[in-house]
Amino acid sequence: MMSPAAETLSDDVAVLRALVLEAWVERDTERAEKVRLVAERDRLAEQNDRLRHFIRQLQRMQFGKRSEKLDP
Repeated sequence: MMSPAAETLSDDVAVLRALVLEAWVERDTERAEKVRLVAERDRLAEQNDRLRHFIRQLQRMQFGKRSEKLDP
């Protein structure tokens, strides 16, 4: 017994080729989006690290011992 999807699948090679090409385009689009999102995540993580470092410097300037304070 064939699955419902197999029953509706065309026997026309051109139609099947178009479906495969469409699936490849969708796959490639999703991969590109994933790469973009990973790059954006990495950029934001780097920015967060810089901001945390900046906050620590400001806290040392405000609350640190006089010998630990940074130059203004």
